[in-house]
Amino acid sequence: MVETFKTPDQLADPEQYTNYVVTKYVLPLVVFTQYWQQLSYPSKVLEQYRTKLKLVFLLASLGMHYQFGCTDVVTATFPTTHDTLRWGGVENETSHVLVVVAITTIFYWLLMDSWRVKVAHTVTFWSVVGGLWLTEGTLALGSKWCTYCLIFSVVYLTDPWWNSEILQEKRD
Repeated sequence: MVETFKTPDQLADPEQYTNYVVTKYVLPLVVFTQYWQQLSYPSKVLEQYRTKLKLVFLLASLGMHYQFGCTDVVTATFPTTHDTLRWGGVENETSHVLVVVAITTIFYWLLMDSWRVKVAHTVTFWSVVGGLWLTEGTLALGSKWCTYCLIFSVVYLTDPWWNSEILQEKRD
């Protein structure tokens, strides 16, 4: 486990204070809003439990807040050797990250009523996870997880072309 800064007064470099604040407070909030949005998917499945599920993910985000210190720069190897960010300066065990990936995937399949939407989310998510593992041998590189968000943007923007339910609604 990597030693991280836990409080601003422990920062070796005072110029890292902004890094500390963004990593410790903003990043967990961004992750929480992603899960909040996922759990707000418009379906009737688990409708009565959605608020409780959101609170569970809030606890996970509070765990990130507690664990994270300053984001640091580490060396990545794909496609060439270069510097990249490791969020919070923490490299969690791959098995721990995979638990979160599995839970996220389960929620995709539970909450989304369209099989095309389930497949689009699952394939995109696991492609990024698998690609990161195959190319870097770790799932701890935060900046590369941003690829996931960019790919999802493309999936969502192309939704009218691959989602036959939307196409059918337009025809009707």
